[in-house]
Parts: sequence; C-alpha cells; structure tokens
Amino acid sequence: MKDLIKTTTAISGTEIALMVVAIIRNKYLAVNIGPEGFGIYGLIQSFFSLASIFSGAWLAGGVTKFTSEYNKKNDNIAVQKIASLSIVLTAVLSLVITFAFIVAQKPMRKIFLSEEVLSIYFILFAASFLGTSLRPVFIALLQGLKQVKSVVAFRIIVSLADVIFVIILVYFFDLIGFFFSILATSLVAILIMWKQFNKHVGKFSFPSFHENITNSLLFFGGSCFFLSMLTFGGQYFLRFIVVKNINIASVGLLQAATGIMKYLGIFNRGAVFHFYPEISEEMSSSDRTGKINDYLRFILLINIPITVIAILFGKQILLLLYSSKFLPLSDLLFWFFLVHLMSCIAGTFHSNLMGMGLVKNFTLFGVLGTFLLLVVPTLFIKKYGLASVAIGYLLSYTGTIPLFYWHLKRRINFKFSHKIYYLLFIATLTISISITFMNHNLLFRIICGVVTLLLIGLMVQKEEYSKLLVLVKNKVKGKRHE
Repeated sequence: MKDLIKTTTAISGTEIALMVVAIIRNKYLAVNIGPEGFGIYGLIQSFFSLASIFSGAWLAGGVTKFTSEYNKKNDNIAVQKIASLSIVLTAVLSLVITFAFIVAQKPMRKIFLSEEVLSIYFILFAASFLGTSLRPVFIALLQGLKQVKSVVAFRIIVSLADVIFVIILVYFFDLIGFFFSILATSLVAILIMWKQFNKHVGKFSFPSFHENITNSLLFFGGSCFFLSMLTFGGQYFLRFIVVKNINIASVGLLQAATGIMKYLGIFNRGAVFHFYPEISEEMSSSDRTGKINDYLRFILLINIPITVIAILFGKQILLLLYSSKFLPLSDLLFWFFLVHLMSCIAGTFHSNLMGMGLVKNFTLFGVLGTFLLLVVPTLFIKKYGLASVAIGYLLSYTGTIPLFYWHLKRRINFKFSHKIYYLLFIATLTISISITFMNHNLLFRIICGVVTLLLIGLMVQKEEYSKLLVLVKNKVKGKRHE
C-alpha cells in the first residue's frame, strides 16, 4: 500500500502540475494565435492522432507487461530485447508514416484538412511525429521497470521545454513559430529518451524478429491495436449519431463531459501506473486476489468522495472549467460521474487480465463493452437525447464488470473481500443521497459531502493513517535536506 500511495502521489501530482502548465501555455497561445490558429492546430492534431494508432503506440501495454515480468526475474537480456524491439518498430513505422505524409501532403491537406492548413504547418507537424510516437512506448518501458522518478522527470522537462519554445518562437514568428516549437520539443524528447534508454536499459541492440519474446509482444500489441481502432471508430460513430440526431452543440457538451471525467481520473491514472506492472508479474492465485482487492479498495477510497462531490457541485464545476453556455449539461452530469466510478472498477479487472496476458479475454470484453456503449444511444438517442450516451457508457462498464468477476472467479477463485462490500455499500448510499440533493441548497450539499468524507475516513485503518503520516514526514524531511 505504501508504494501504491507513493506512486499515485508522484504521478497524479505530475498530472496536476502538467495541467497547470498546459493552462498557462494555452492562455498564451489564445492571446497570440487566436481561434483560427487553434483551429488549424486542432485539425492537424486530430489527423495525426488517428495516424498514431498505426505507429507503435499499440505496443505500450505489452511493453509494460513483459518488461515488468522479465525485470522481476532479473532477466536483463529479455528486457533489453523488448526495449530494442519496441523502439525500433515504433521508429520504423513512424518514419514510414512521416515520409508518406510529407510526400503526399498536398492531397492529404485537400481531402482530410482544409485550405487554411499551409504546407509548412503540415510538414513541421509531420517532422515531429517520430518523437510524439516514441513517447508512450518509452514511458511504458519506464513503467515496466518501475522508474517512477524518471517518468516524472521526463514529462516535466519535456513540458517545460514545450512552454519555453512556445513563448519564444510564437513571440517572434507567430503561428509558424508555434509549429516550429512542436518540432523543437519533439527533438528534446528524443534526446532525453536516448539518454534514459542508455541509463536504464543499457546498450542498444538490434532486435531479432524470430524469438518467442517478439511473438508474444506482437501478439499482445496486435490485440491492443485492434481495440484502439475499435475505440476510435466507436467514438467517431458516437459523435456522428449525436450530430445527426441532435446538433453540433451537443457534441461540444459531450466533449465537455468526457473532459471533466478525464480530470476526475487524475488520481486513478497515478494508481494504475503502479498497479499494472505489479499485476503483470507471476504470482499465486491468492496473492493476485489480495493485490486486486487492495488496489480496488484504494481506488474506491479515493473515487467515492470524488464522485459524490462532483455530483453535488456539478454546476459549479461546469462554470469553473467552461462557461454558462454549458449549463444545459448540468442535469446530465451525474450520469457521467457514475460512469467515472464504474470505469475505475472495470479498469481494475481489465488491467489484471492484461497483466495475466489473457489476450483473447480482454479483447473479447473490450469488444462487448464497445457494443454496449453504442447500442443504447443508437436505439434511444431520439427519445432521451444526450442522456442515452451517458447511459451507454454506464452500461458498457456495468455490463462487463460481472463478466470480469465471473471469469476471474473461475480462473483464480477470486472473490471480493468484506472491505470491498462495505465500500460498495457506502458508495451506493452516498451517491444515491448526493443525486437526491444535487439541486438543493448549498448547506444540504455541503453536509452530504462532509458525511461522505467521514464515512470514507472510518474505512481507513489506523495503521494506514500512521503509514501515510510517516510518508508525508519523510517527504517534508527530504525537501528540507534538498
């Protein structure tokens, strides 16, 4: 639990810091390049986001799993082969895509983008594609090696370099300077990745494509590639039916809702950074059951109060992050907040299946989840509007969680601990109350939030408070010594 708290704190703290830096960066860009510049950037970024699916990003999950597994066995040769293979394959695919895009940039801009996207903008963005593609694979490698400090340092340095380049180059060269800053940041990232690779992995060796490690990594990655394509297609279809049956403004509301969910998931992303490599190691069924229950308990302790507070103060969150124009979303937000909590639970099981290397199983559940996500809005969007999309998200998680549980019970005799049942009862009780009082006066909502925090506080054991206190004291002492 101590290592889980430390990793969650480090990664989530980094996420928050990067979010603040991004706000400063975007504010500066908004003043200097305006809506038109943002629009051009958004078009190109969306186009290359689709292209990134075909680079090596799909290898990231497998890189973390197998790196962690062989690192636990102290098999440095296997780790080196995984690292070399993933970097080479990602680099080759990214360079091929970059070359193809630069050569065919004129028809691509005409067909997929717009005439406002100049050739120089497109070429500069394409030239930065290598660094962008390598980042998730490299971070996955460090995650498998449990190099949390290196991940934090890498992300902060690259983010700060980005802000510095943006401020300087946009000031002197306006919009074209912004695209030069993207390329400069990409080159800095590549340089840092190369140095960190030598430090943590050792000498680079050209991989062999005829080994079991290679086959396992590619098979695992192929499934992730399929799920990435399925997710991208599902999201596109979702937005298409919203536009067709409601209007374009509703797509903006959906974007805002999913954006808020992303903010709520900051601590969850920090926790899963620790959990996934841990659960990827070989262990007995009883140990695996214990780790899943410990992690799930930690996730629920964090996300139950987050969900309750978000439901109670949804309107205020909308006004803080967006504007009064988004208030029509306020009566639907609680559905999306329920989705957030259920996604944390489902994600725990999904990460475990990936960690166990059960490729066919987590692929099948991913397909089922996407189907459940799409079927509700497809059938009911005309009657229930945007609420049907939220319910589709909720069904995709609540429908797969029992299947996850049943599968793990058969395979490792998994069962929830009594602490999990207590937390699920508290979640049901407090969330039901918060939904009931979410439109009442401020005093009622504050009381609901305080009661939830007290109930969650009672679920934390005394020794865990002591451990957390010691951890905080050590952090403070460390900073004083620095």
